[in-house]
Amino acid sequence: MATECHPQLLIQCDWNVCLKELGCKVWITLKEKDKKGVHGTICRITANEGQPTATDGFKVLSYLGNSLHVGHESTGRTTIFVAPVKIMSDLHKKSVGSISLNASGHAVTASADDKLIVWDTVTEKLKLDLKGHVGDVYRCRFFPSGEVVLSSGSDMRLIIWCAKTGVKAVTLTGHTMAVTDFGFVDRGRNVISVSKDGTLKLWNCGDSSCLATVFKHSAGINCCCLFSPEGMNLGEPTTPINDKECGTKGKAVLVGCEDGVVVCIALHSRKVLFSVTTSSAVNCIAAVENESFLVGCQDGSVQLFNLKSPSSPKKSWHSSNSTVHSVVPYKKVGFFSSHADGNIVFNFLQISTVSLNLTGADADPVYDLALSSSLLYSCSRDSAIRVYSPLKLINNIVGKVD
Repeated sequence: MATECHPQLLIQCDWNVCLKELGCKVWITLKEKDKKGVHGTICRITANEGQPTATDGFKVLSYLGNSLHVGHESTGRTTIFVAPVKIMSDLHKKSVGSISLNASGHAVTASADDKLIVWDTVTEKLKLDLKGHVGDVYRCRFFPSGEVVLSSGSDMRLIIWCAKTGVKAVTLTGHTMAVTDFGFVDRGRNVISVSKDGTLKLWNCGDSSCLATVFKHSAGINCCCLFSPEGMNLGEPTTPINDKECGTKGKAVLVGCEDGVVVCIALHSRKVLFSVTTSSAVNCIAAVENESFLVGCQDGSVQLFNLKSPSSPKKSWHSSNSTVHSVVPYKKVGFFSSHADGNIVFNFLQISTVSLNLTGADADPVYDLALSSSLLYSCSRDSAIRVYSPLKLINNIVGKVD
């Protein structure tokens, strides 16, 4: 296994604002895991036509106002810092833990004050205030149609809402502890859910029935990912299947558990395909093009596994001890990961000399990410929704290497 423990370049969260002023200094740090950091400053002065200069072994490679490419000379490590193009601070008053987007320009978000809302991403106007959960909402997502919302939380329930009217259409009950994550089977006639009670359940949305407890684990399950594996023997059911079950053939589910275990289960046959143990509690999991999967852990590591040979990670990134809260793959190019220290990092799967750091959160944990066709949205403990435009930069870097 190749483990990348490259030094991290970290920068003052409001660097883009400060560098607009001549003479204003911005701190920058080179931080190696478990070691003392190297600190420097970046300042824009008039002597070189406004191009920023850096101290203490740091070097500014390019500055485009909203992006800043900085290198460290002795390590050869470079990072492109990307500032948000938009910050929305009025939608929520407390920590925002989950966000989802649809193709119609709407978002649904959930915050720590038991608020679950649908809003317009362009006008920032509130569309719906969805009331029905008791306690914190841990996860909210649009159905594939974009016209229906599913949410889950500490009240052990999943609730289906109309995203146009706000009507609470269906409530799914059966878990005995908080529901931490879920997924849609095809268009969403059936859904899956996982819980702190250690179960993976399959539901029929039409009549709110639980079709099966697909899997039971000895520890709580934090996350799940439904995907369509290629070239894997998924087995056949050994017991009769409910006729309300649809779309489960050819599907598998990855579940990430509090004890660090990742289990892959064939949804239709209920067959356990494999199980691997990671370095710490698994907080998030995502499939990459149905060929591999990413695991984000409590200890700050992100691990890449091959689905056909998952016994050990193919690659691992572990540049800090900051908890990973969310991982979002981008094609086969790389992935975004959000962390408890406020960093959002983009690591390339095939390029190790450069990474992106999406800035703005001042040491506040970033809990969730949502990627549209051109923008990345983040939500964090400081209640702000930040919007970034990093994809052009990423594609340019890949193009240069290719």
